[in-house]
Amino acid sequence: MVRNQVFLLLFAGLIGFGVYTFIKNDKQPAGPAGYSVANEPLTNWDKFDNDQGSTWKYMPILMNRARIAAETAKQRKPQAASCPPESINRDANAWLRWRRDIANRWNSEKTIERSAFEEITACKTQLEALSLWNCFTNVKDFSFQATLNIPNKMGFEVSDIEYYKKILDYDKEALKLPAELKDGVPEKISAFAGLSGDLPVKSYEGLAKINGLPNWKAIKYLSRTVANPHPTRGDWRSYNRLLFVNSTPRYDKYIQFTLPQPSPAEPFGIRGQWQQLVDFISVEKIDKNGNAIEKPVLRFAQFNRDENGRNPKPRLEYLTGEGSADTCYTCHPGGMRLLSPLPSSVTPLQYKTLQTINDKMASYKAIDWNGAIHPEYYGPPRGATIGCMDCHNSGHEGHIPSLRRGPINHFTSAYHVSHKLRIDYSMSQARLKGHLAVLNYVKGIDRFTTNDADVNKKLDKARGELFAEWIKNPNSLVFEVAFKGAKKIAA
Repeated sequence: MVRNQVFLLLFAGLIGFGVYTFIKNDKQPAGPAGYSVANEPLTNWDKFDNDQGSTWKYMPILMNRARIAAETAKQRKPQAASCPPESINRDANAWLRWRRDIANRWNSEKTIERSAFEEITACKTQLEALSLWNCFTNVKDFSFQATLNIPNKMGFEVSDIEYYKKILDYDKEALKLPAELKDGVPEKISAFAGLSGDLPVKSYEGLAKINGLPNWKAIKYLSRTVANPHPTRGDWRSYNRLLFVNSTPRYDKYIQFTLPQPSPAEPFGIRGQWQQLVDFISVEKIDKNGNAIEKPVLRFAQFNRDENGRNPKPRLEYLTGEGSADTCYTCHPGGMRLLSPLPSSVTPLQYKTLQTINDKMASYKAIDWNGAIHPEYYGPPRGATIGCMDCHNSGHEGHIPSLRRGPINHFTSAYHVSHKLRIDYSMSQARLKGHLAVLNYVKGIDRFTTNDADVNKKLDKARGELFAEWIKNPNSLVFEVAFKGAKKIAA
């Protein structure tokens, strides 16, 4: 009996000491080494119960789960307060001046986004009375997304774990590589159902055979802009790509393998070098119940292969969030990003395949991000007055419906815009007569193929000179003779 009483007293004393320590410090408990409450998903609390160290050491944490959970939830969803007295008395002009001031202070003051969201939400009645609510909804939404501060690597508005959990709970097939590619790029075309023979997949002849299948397309090309990194060798960065498109009734799956940099003798990559990265997008067209989906749903993943190009594994672990990933939306604001290969990197034999793949991507039009991100939260689309929204219109009807793109907004990389305008000339810099002709020219110049680097430079130079001439005189017939000029250079 005495022993039990002593034990109970010690236990009560330990708990009391833990509570006293927590209250005395009056701060969020530190937790295990390297732990931060701000970075802790609410689903990962079990790690404390299973910690290999002393559970008693973290007793204050275990006793205050509810408090910490509430604080984390508060971080993720700002709470609107009452409309401040000074805001209630604003007239329409004062509200518009306030909005302009808020916009000027974004990115310079840490708390401005939260306070803007709370004030706009709390003052909805006043704004509606002044017929201004619609003028503030975008500011409200932008402020809200800026307050989320959710730790992730893919750049979405949900954590990486939540992103993949939602997909896996819905349909694991959405993240599966096709059977033919589950172990990397196969050696021979006989790995593809319906084909036989010893032709290597990594050959133009092999790809031509694959393109003859009803549910496959494959193309080898060089990226204009992105040199994918090698895991250990900085001098082995590569622009070389091998893209497969596998179509089934429910899904279109895009599987892009980074190949080693090519040489004239080895266009599919220099032997002795190797690359790991596999980029993957699945596009759901028909749901699990067999119903057509109005807006196709996109889901992203990446895989890494071993040194032999085999055994692809998720680059970012779906259940733990461990590993690395690229931010998907930064490069894919419109969902699918049409292929724009380096001129001469697509052979004439594959040009029809390039067009077929791009036409398939364009056919999706507006897409569904499945709650991962809301493009409309990131400010209004930019470039309306100079023609950008003719194409960059989030899939809505535009000047050129067949060339719909995601919006250029706060999230858009300035480098991407600069590259398109000033390096590869694939976007015009003004809204001028002949816009469609320019786009047709840019799309068509890739037809003129050569392995001669000097000729490629001449082609790019010619394109730049044609743009300069067209901007000076948009009514000229310069683009009507563009193909003749390009043929002459490449001859």
